[in-house]
Amino acid sequence: MAEAERIRNDRPIMRVSNDPKDPPALTPNRLLLMRSNACLPRVMFKKEDSYSLKSKSITKNHSIIFDLERLKDPEIAEALKKKYEPCDDMSVFMKKILQSENMYTYLSSADRVENQCILRRVGRFIIDSINIDQENPYGQGSVTNDVDIKKTENALHLFIYAILFESEEKAQTRLSDCDDPIGAALIASSLLKTISKLANRDAELDLATNVLKNAREYEQKACDMLSTYFHRNRTGAYTFLIHKFHEPFSSINALELANANHLKNFMAHTCCQTKLNAVWRGKMATYTPWWQIVIALFLPIFVKTIKFTPEKSQDAGDSFGTFDDLYHLYTAPISVFATNTISFLIFVGLCSYFVLVELEVRVTLLEYVIWGWALTLLFEEFRQLISSDGSIARKLRYWFASYWNQYDLAMFIVGVAAIIVRLTVNGDDEFDSVRYLYSITVAMFYVRSLQSFLVEENLGPKIIMLGKMIIDLIVFVRVFLIFVLSFGIMYTANLFPNSRLSLQLLKRIFYVPYWQIYGENFLEFLEGDDNGCTRNESVWRDTGDMRCPESNVLVPVLGGLYMFLTNILLINLLIAMFR
Repeated sequence: MAEAERIRNDRPIMRVSNDPKDPPALTPNRLLLMRSNACLPRVMFKKEDSYSLKSKSITKNHSIIFDLERLKDPEIAEALKKKYEPCDDMSVFMKKILQSENMYTYLSSADRVENQCILRRVGRFIIDSINIDQENPYGQGSVTNDVDIKKTENALHLFIYAILFESEEKAQTRLSDCDDPIGAALIASSLLKTISKLANRDAELDLATNVLKNAREYEQKACDMLSTYFHRNRTGAYTFLIHKFHEPFSSINALELANANHLKNFMAHTCCQTKLNAVWRGKMATYTPWWQIVIALFLPIFVKTIKFTPEKSQDAGDSFGTFDDLYHLYTAPISVFATNTISFLIFVGLCSYFVLVELEVRVTLLEYVIWGWALTLLFEEFRQLISSDGSIARKLRYWFASYWNQYDLAMFIVGVAAIIVRLTVNGDDEFDSVRYLYSITVAMFYVRSLQSFLVEENLGPKIIMLGKMIIDLIVFVRVFLIFVLSFGIMYTANLFPNSRLSLQLLKRIFYVPYWQIYGENFLEFLEGDDNGCTRNESVWRDTGDMRCPESNVLVPVLGGLYMFLTNILLINLLIAMFR
């Protein structure tokens, strides 16, 4: 009864906010006890962890990863239910693995198959959480008992499990035992950010806020450790950023992990920024302006105006020869990016000229050139897809995770549709559809050129802001549609009573209220203007477009109310959302 009372009194009595920054929802326990009195499930915890927020976090993390109802294999799920009843005792199983001296030795017990199944699910969760492209670290080939694994090599596994299932104090101890504490802290931050999103999805707002706070703390720990390392050994810190992690995360380095999980504070560190700048410019001096590089790309005689840094094996006074300078100039990432961007802009300009001037019924030589050029862009997308590691499904999933890749896919689909329609239509009457599709494709190519601005210091953040504003705009459109539909139906019902069901009727509902938000008032139309139309039902019943609007004194009043609400209320709401 006491447990039921705690559960009942800890439920919110007000609307729960979706913003983790908002204060927790009001509950009866907060009124009676001035605090939350969460009821913990039957799980073995240490005495000092009882009724703490961290214990609740451990239990929630466990339920998210090991929910038996979500297991795909019913036989394995049933076996685990019998062996680990109740379900929460599975966390005890995970702690048993952590307490063993060698994780893999424990997995060689009689129940090895069932335990490995659970461990593989943990590995899948970890890989998906930190957004890296590699195989399951605890998959079939990873679990072996014929190799003696040292304790220091096992510390990273113990730290990860401590993050997921144990207390903060144990996690700190495990972190200090890791060979690579900076990488371990970055992995922990990435894992906790994903768990925070899952908790927020399940309306566990207190838990989401607490876990997200821990994620930021581990990211800050990584920054602090990198600062110490950077001031002590600058060259070693640079090498660490691009060096692959230890097993089982040997397919990624610190910079790639921070970029994949949006660890912005770590990426903004001086060590990361200076290293990225050095990689970006290759052998060229980091202070070389971009315009000087572009001039040298098109006029190689100016290559000697650029200073190149020699290798460590060379003397400081040595310099590259002319051919070496040209090689380092044209192979530097900034040069490759500049040439690709300029090439793409030339392609877009050529497409614009073709659509505006030379789009004819017969296929011209310029159109064949554009088809071939676009095919090279498509091959580049295939190259990016194939060059990643893993199975075909994993490659597709990681390639499709990028919004720009999704946009490229839509752009190529429209382009291929334009070519197919181009080769199948006959006559001038059907050629307008080809022109529509070609013009849409060219417009999408222009929008794709915004991707090149992301590397620019001033325009890059604005492109990111533009993407987030589009998400806010989609939310606003749902509110706007309510106003458009309500007033559009009122307009149409009073101006065109008893209309027949047709596409023209649907157009009338949206046409006037949509353009009114931009300042077009349609006052004559709302007052029942009869110029160029008829009220003879026998005429407009056949055509539909020739019908005059009815004169109704209420409709202009509704129009004034609609423009007042949209131009003052909704527009200012949109501005407030963008701010």
